Amino acid sequence: MKLAVAMATAAALSSGCGSIPWESPEPRDILKRSGFAWLSTHTEHFCVHVIRGSTAERDLVNREEDAERSFARALELLGESSYAATIDVFIVESRAIMRRLVGAETNGRAFPEANMLAYVYGGGINAGGPHELTHVIANNLWGPGEPWLSEGLAVYADDRWHDHHLHALAKHLVERGDLPAFETLVNWFRWRNSLLTYPAAGSLVKHLYERYGLDAVKAAWGGGAAALPEVTGKSREALEREWHSVIRAADASGLVYRALENR
Repeated sequence: MKLAVAMATAAALSSGCGSIPWESPEPRDILKRSGFAWLSTHTEHFCVHVIRGSTAERDLVNREEDAERSFARALELLGESSYAATIDVFIVESRAIMRRLVGAETNGRAFPEANMLAYVYGGGINAGGPHELTHVIANNLWGPGEPWLSEGLAVYADDRWHDHHLHALAKHLVERGDLPAFETLVNWFRWRNSLLTYPAAGSLVKHLYERYGLDAVKAAWGGGAAALPEVTGKSREALEREWHSVIRAADASGLVYRALENR
């Protein structure tokens, strides 16, 4: 079991979005930690915290605008009209600083219980966007979802993974023989390579959302994958075949998934 946990942890960290549960800090606790010089500003829905002298401070207006655009995208995706709580956003320069901040060397991390998220902006990494924000809002408005659906919806919020279109990347993984099966995503999401499971789940949820609508996604969120046959009228096997037919129609010509090439 210890080996399995270590493998899952390594895969989660490589993906860019931490997926192993860590202790959830409070914004006030992070702001009190030594070794960080925070500059904090407010927008309509956020309190944005950047480290003085960082790339994020030099690009603060764009970071604020990105947060508000991401907020609008997340609400639209979830079919919600409002979200009352102010969300704290901590932006750091590197994954190493992220580890000091939240205990995980990752590109982004959501803490729904604290209405907080953190992400890396600098050194060629821009982990802003609606992914982590979707976790925060969905978990607080809908409750927890199964991992494949929770992460898949967050990936779909960005509608890209490592700057690739989701269905095109899924087709590329099919052609390599690397696309996880539907049942693998549902039952073993946390125990498989996140470089594969995250984009696959994003493509699958994109298909479910765009083919069957928000109500089907919400039903699956509340009832798990077991609810899918009732809300879609298809068995999970038929849904997988349908998903693959959509993937095969995507244009993946010339696509190289470099994160996978370098694993």
